Amino acid sequence: MEITDADLVDVPRQLKQHQRLLVRLVRPQIGFSPAEAGQPTRPGASRIGGDPDLPPGAAWPTAADGSLVPFAFQINLDQLATQFPGVLPFGPRPGLLQFYTAFVDRGGDWRRYLDQAGGHNQLVLHRELTDLRPATGPAPVQPGQVLLPTGPPGLSLPNYLELDQPREPTDPHLELLEILDADADADDEDLDDVEDLTEDDDEDEDQEHAEDLVYVYEDWRDFGEHNNSGTLAGGYPGWLQDPAYVEAAIADAGLTPDELRPKPDTPEAAALRGRIRADAARWRLVFQVGSLCGDDGCFYLLAPLDPAGHYDLDRIRHIYQCT
Repeated sequence: MEITDADLVDVPRQLKQHQRLLVRLVRPQIGFSPAEAGQPTRPGASRIGGDPDLPPGAAWPTAADGSLVPFAFQINLDQLATQFPGVLPFGPRPGLLQFYTAFVDRGGDWRRYLDQAGGHNQLVLHRELTDLRPATGPAPVQPGQVLLPTGPPGLSLPNYLELDQPREPTDPHLELLEILDADADADDEDLDDVEDLTEDDDEDEDQEHAEDLVYVYEDWRDFGEHNNSGTLAGGYPGWLQDPAYVEAAIADAGLTPDELRPKPDTPEAAALRGRIRADAARWRLVFQVGSLCGDDGCFYLLAPLDPAGHYDLDRIRHIYQCT
């Protein structure tokens, strides 16, 4: 998907000189909204809640204790790749991606979500979709809602925390971070020179902060057309906490944070951290969805890019964050 300066909407005057850099950073995204209640659900449709669709012979995912894991949502990646060709980095026949988790069945019970070894959270990828049929398992956590694209693909920009991640020195994210930070540092120095501030000066200070590039950038991104909130495929995650690419890369490597920082530290551990940081820079958002159990949380499905630049869906990981 080719992106030009004209695709950026309402760029603030303070950022106009950096527009070419912003174009290098934007990522396409596809937004979703629930269909109207009562709309028929065809097998394989993207949806939240209800029952999943399984191919012949496929078993409902079970936890280590033998219990059936509640179905949360499914997203038809084949359909997205066909409807929006070349927008997101899908390889051939990406399939139907499903997420099952006991977390939504327990009102947000962290013990079930954090018990990764117990199999209470499972991502399932079905590549063959010709004979999908509705499956029957535990009572649905919520009535099924079909998810429909909200319109043409949009463009997503990273939030400030996203910029400050482990990256190569030439990465354009770091270039924008340096521009925003340099402007903030200059404003801080100006304020340090003022020893006695009156009430009017306080108003001037508020105005100066409103003009800071960090504030200008975040306001434009958060409240304009390039935000990353809601139910999305692709783009940048709408992180509720710190970005979790490193967390996903650590889990993908079968490691724990403690293994990366032994006491005392070792050269081998330092080298391993370097490899994890390099791998984390290749991870991208595949899908995000929030409020599955009535809280203010969000699930993020992340996958690294393979050497061909496609999502490596065999390595996909789920992350949950809440406010």
